[in-house]
Amino acid sequence: PSLWPPTLRPRARTRAMIGSQFVGSGAGSVLAFASYLGTSSALDHVLEPQQANCAGLITAASVNFWMQRQVFAPGAAFGVIFRRYCVAEAAIVLSQHGLFLSLLPFKRRCAEWWGVEEESPSVLAFLRTASQASVFVLLSFPLRRYWVFRGFPASSAGVAGSATVGRSGLAT
Repeated sequence: PSLWPPTLRPRARTRAMIGSQFVGSGAGSVLAFASYLGTSSALDHVLEPQQANCAGLITAASVNFWMQRQVFAPGAAFGVIFRRYCVAEAAIVLSQHGLFLSLLPFKRRCAEWWGVEEESPSVLAFLRTASQASVFVLLSFPLRRYWVFRGFPASSAGVAGSATVGRSGLAT
């Protein structure tokens, strides 16, 4: 059963559903981002920033899979979603890491702008935050919404839809 009033027009319901999914996906991404930032920041003390960043991205991808599945398709078959998610996450992680690497040359400039040492953890945290936020809006959310979880029933957390999931994992 839908949580949206039946009098809400279909187009308005669709906008509300996408908005609800954007918020839910964003909240999941924030939790995953916290795991990413925590892992990579902790490992910055023992690894190079590039290696620490990769470890953080892998941790975040694991957390994020579970969170995004809860938002977009909590009842869908694991295997089908997992395969699509892995392909999408590879593109997302490569984009995030590539953007982070392209921002590293600006580390000194950021430190000067903030008036902190170049090796301050806040500088790397800022560069990681900038790369994550940019990729979420431009790639992560659209890719998950329109490809990874396409064809699966919408989350019951305020999203309209009443499809059921068959053995193949596809909505019927």
